[in-house]
Amino acid sequence: MSKKISFIGLLLLALIISACGNNSSSNGGETNKAPAFDDVYASVENAIKDSLKEDSDMAEDEVLMSYFIEDLTSEDAADSMAAVLLERMELDPEKLANGKAIGAMMNVNSDEIFVLEAKSEDDVAELEKVLERELAAQIQTWEQYLPDQHEKVKNNVIETNGKFLLYVTFSDPDRVVEAFNANFK
Repeated sequence: MSKKISFIGLLLLALIISACGNNSSSNGGETNKAPAFDDVYASVENAIKDSLKEDSDMAEDEVLMSYFIEDLTSEDAADSMAAVLLERMELDPEKLANGKAIGAMMNVNSDEIFVLEAKSEDDVAELEKVLERELAAQIQTWEQYLPDQHEKVKNNVIETNGKFLLYVTFSDPDRVVEAFNANFK
C-alpha cells in the first residue's frame, strides 16, 4: 500500500512539474510573437504626428494634411500614388504582406517613410535592396535640388526587425525608429 501511495505521489509531482514547464514555455512564446502590422504602422505615424505638432501650432488631425498616406497592398493601389511608388521603386507587391507609405505632397520636402511587412523571411533581403535603391535615387535627386532637404536624405535610416522594414527620411528619424523598435520589445 505504501508503494502505491509513493507511486501516486511521484506521479502527481511529475504532473505538477510538467504543467509548470508548459506554462512558462507558452508565456515565452507570447513575448516573441510578432506585432500586428497595424500596431507597428500606428506607432510610426504617431511619432511623425508628434514631431510635426512640436514644430507647428496645428491640431493632431491637421499635421499630416500636406502628406499622402498610401496603402501599398490595397486593391485600389493601381489608381493611386501607390502605383507610382511601386513602379518607381520597382517594388513587387507580391513580396508584401502589408505596406504603407507616407510622403510629402510638395516637391520641396524630402520626407518619405515606408513601413513594410514582408510576406516571408525570404523576401526581407529583396525588400531591403529596394529601400536602398530608393535611398540612392533620393540622394541623387536632392543633392542637386535643395541642400537642407538633401541633409535629411543623408540622415535616412533603414531598419529591419523580423519581417518588418522601416525607411525614414524625416527631420527626426530617431524618434520614428524608436517608435518602430518599441513594437519588438
